[in-house]
Amino acid sequence: LPADPFHPSLRFTATRRTGSSAINTGITNLRIMRPVTPNSSTSYGTNVVFTDQMLNLVRQFNAVRTIRGSIDSGGNDWEYEWHQRVRPSEPQNLHGVHTTPTYDWARSTHFRGSSYEWWVRLANDADVDLHLCIPVGASDAYITNLARLLRFGSDGNNPYTSAQPNPVYPGLEPGRRVILELGNELWNWESPYWY
Repeated sequence: LPADPFHPSLRFTATRRTGSSAINTGITNLRIMRPVTPNSSTSYGTNVVFTDQMLNLVRQFNAVRTIRGSIDSGGNDWEYEWHQRVRPSEPQNLHGVHTTPTYDWARSTHFRGSSYEWWVRLANDADVDLHLCIPVGASDAYITNLARLLRFGSDGNNPYTSAQPNPVYPGLEPGRRVILELGNELWNWESPYWY
């Protein structure tokens, strides 16, 4: 781990996914257990997604806004089809999925955002409304699938089309509002309207 507490990272070398796997094939079953408070010997459980500190911070507001919710860097204008979205199983955080290679800021593959499923979970857990920035070029199918995910949840790949008794990723709780915004900073020179 680096000394910089704002940019912690782990680097694994000479890994083997299983005992018989080739070298540098990755790892499995990594668990990073955060203590419930600084210097505590008690950690959050493996089923906890958001810490109490995070939820208490978000609860100070009426809504959580997702500029990078399942979208590309900053302007979120480069994602058009549902299959391009970030899925909840991808490595991510609420700042974005980091992937390589990185080409440039506007069309990079880094900072792709987080899955809608995790943003829905944050809104539900914090008891706040959800403000989404939708990509300006999103197809009709993209918007339909997003609406279904918000209402019924998803299996992690596809949204449900009706209420499920035990959804893998639940939709927004009843009474929670959704605020929709087309793109983000359409005036910005990185917007597709400038091309």
